[in-house]
Amino acid sequence: METQPGARRPVPPLAVVAGSVTRDRLLLDGEPLAPRIGGAVWYAGGALRALGFHVRAVYRRAPRDADLDEALAEAGLSPRPEPARRTTVFELDYRGAGGALAELRAPALAEPVPAEAVVAAAAGAALLHLGPLHPLDLDPALWRRLPEGPLRGLDLQGLARAVGQDGRVRPAPDARLAEALAAADIAKANAGEALLLTGAADPTGAALALARATRGGEAVVSLGAEGALAARGGEHWHVAATPVEGLRETTGAGDILLAAYLARRLEGATPQQALWFAVGYTGRRLAARAADR
Repeated sequence: METQPGARRPVPPLAVVAGSVTRDRLLLDGEPLAPRIGGAVWYAGGALRALGFHVRAVYRRAPRDADLDEALAEAGLSPRPEPARRTTVFELDYRGAGGALAELRAPALAEPVPAEAVVAAAAGAALLHLGPLHPLDLDPALWRRLPEGPLRGLDLQGLARAVGQDGRVRPAPDARLAEALAAADIAKANAGEALLLTGAADPTGAALALARATRGGEAVVSLGAEGALAARGGEHWHVAATPVEGLRETTGAGDILLAAYLARRLEGATPQQALWFAVGYTGRRLAARAADR
């Protein structure tokens, strides 16, 4: 519909993404790539911006890394950085066809994003995307202080990990998992994380268990090349993914999937409709990345 001269343009809905903006170092079959920006704030925030949201980005970074703020602003996001002694760094080692992650390290971690910073940014928001990359990425007090109003989406990857003194990341459920799930309307995990966190025998059972644990009764489980599952009210749905030619790494795919799913659910789509959109949208973003390599 064309906007008439003098008419007000629709105000885009406000989304807040909270978590890490990272310095990522990638290896593809032993070959180092140029360092890049990563983290849930970067990938989910970019997806939500492309889907028509005004996006506030809440994260921590060291003073010397102010260029991260500039990169977010250039991508159309509104940066809300909190000071930190260090910026989070991840090292990702991908091997084989399709971009399987063989090893993950975090040699540097920023302090937790303060709960009050997230709450302040969420004033007037329609959507709140919480994307911790490790157990203390977000202040644990946040789970008890989340504002009513926004649709709350929680990526569980950071609550399914532990980071050792040597920086190696290993699977481990966080002790605050139940509290975090109880604060979320929609939770998302990949298949490995979902099985670890629920003890279920298969991804479908894990999706149903995660859905029961959230306050909103809904969960999404990503299945990589096999697509994704959604569960709500004892029902579940599966959407297959279209293969992406030339894909060598999938960094941020889960962040994009959850962002797209939340966006459609906010618009009133059913879980199945939102899943169809999110799987397709994520595939298109990954295909565009593969074509650029």
